[in-house]
Amino acid sequence: MAVTEFEEIRTGLVALRLNLIDKITALQPLDYNRTGIHSSFGEMTLALWLEFFLIHEAHHLYVILQRLLEQ
Repeated sequence: MAVTEFEEIRTGLVALRLNLIDKITALQPLDYNRTGIHSSFGEMTLALWLEFFLIHEAHHLYVILQRLLEQ
């Protein structure tokens, strides 16, 4: 993956992150206790979903950076 490809991906991720922040900041405190069902982990609150998302996203960023360094 070339550096320009990484920058395109990073720019897209930043835009998506800003959109997510807008949606999250508009929520009420009780909204974080709402639940959804994950196919592997079962019922999870929104707060847990957000934690899971951040860890999962960090993993993908780590893999992207590793691949960049391999070039």
